[in-house]
Amino acid sequence: MQSFLISGVTKDEFLTALREIVREELQNTDGNSELLCEFISVKELQKLFKPQISRVTIDAWSNKGLLKKHWIGGRVYFLKSEVVDSITSLKKYSSTN
Repeated sequence: MQSFLISGVTKDEFLTALREIVREELQNTDGNSELLCEFISVKELQKLFKPQISRVTIDAWSNKGLLKKHWIGGRVYFLKSEVVDSITSLKKYSSTN
């Protein structure tokens, strides 16, 4: 772990300033910031469904544009908020039949 030195500021002053900056940023997000989004893996996505869905189903939904893949470090992840929005919209359309 690397360390750094900040001169002229005590540890408590630094932590207080840092907390205030984080608090301001969270208030400015309006709940739509990337800071508040949670990425989930394919396995975690499968477990959200009861009964559990297959990887083939997830790939099919992605190919149809129902789910958006996010590639991070060569792995596929999904934003949980996008998954919930997609499933909610699907339920609205399927319940009208």
